[in-house]
Amino acid sequence: MGSPIRCLDEFDVYMDSVNRSISVDMMIKTAERSIGRQFIMITPQNMNTNASTQTKIIRMRDPERNQTQIGWYPQL
Repeated sequence: MGSPIRCLDEFDVYMDSVNRSISVDMMIKTAERSIGRQFIMITPQNMNTNASTQTKIIRMRDPERNQTQIGWYPQL
């Protein structure tokens, strides 16, 4: 029995922008076709992609000096 959750952390750190864009699009399409699975992709970079109704992108604010709390906001 496989895990219902797939998580990728900083998968794109060493990719150039072209390969990163292709990889993110492929992973999102794969995730959308996977029934009963949830995909979590964590990256310090911006997610400039065409999100579907099945995709939710949450982007954290850039850190500030002397920051005491971590803030986030949905990417539109």
